[in-house]
Formats: sequence, structure tokens, C-alpha cells
Amino acid sequence: MEDTLFERNYRDHKSWFTATAKDPYRVVVYFHGKGTVEGTRAFLKVMDEAITEFPNELPKSALLDLSDLAHTPIRGQAMMGKWLLKNKHLIARVALVGAKRWERLVAKAVMKIARMKRIDFFDNHAQAHQWLDTTTTS
Repeated sequence: MEDTLFERNYRDHKSWFTATAKDPYRVVVYFHGKGTVEGTRAFLKVMDEAITEFPNELPKSALLDLSDLAHTPIRGQAMMGKWLLKNKHLIARVALVGAKRWERLVAKAVMKIARMKRIDFFDNHAQAHQWLDTTTTS
């Protein structure tokens, strides 16, 4: 079993997440509960920390498991979109697992605005990891 190189946990009154990296190029995040703006801020801070902690291992990829997240506020999604636009040169690919219809629509809109084709949606982790393992990015 691989050692964990990076781990961060967050919990507020409605949501929680765990972010880990066993590979300095990939962060895996499991979200739970009901999404909050505070949780979004904490998540973006964690992503900044992962980039700072491994500055020579760029660009990063991320697997975000939203399967157990009941709601994502539009303000939080806008914050994530703004962060992605600002940092897209640092992000190779983002795999979203278990995203609801609304989350997919917002993510697709952000991708279109950012001209970013490196985000995709999956039903399970195996598919997501396989896609993240591919070397081509566009």
C-alpha cells in the first residue's frame, strides 16, 4: 500500500471532506453532507496547499467524489470556477465522480468559458483514474 504524502480534512456544520495524495501529481477528495460556501473556501485552500507542497510536480490532477454531497451552492460553484480560471495552467485534469445533473451543467458552463476541456464526469473511481492516467491533455 502506498504511503499518503498529503492529507487534509475539513468539517463544518453541514459538510466535510477528506483530501489525500499518494502521488504528488494527484489529489483525491471525498465530499460529504450538504455543500457550503465555507466548505468551498476550505477546499480551494487545500488545493492551493497541495500545489504549494509539491511545486515541482505540476500540473496537478484531481479526482473529486461528489457522490455523497447533497447540494452545492451556486456561489460555491462560482468560486470554484473563478479558481479554475485563475489556476488552469496548474491543473492537468479534473475527474468528477457522482456529479448531479445541476453540478454537471455548471461545470460544463465553466469549462466552456475557460476553454478548458480537461474536466470530465464519471460514475466510478476506476473509470476516473483510468482517464486521469492518460497522458494527453487538451
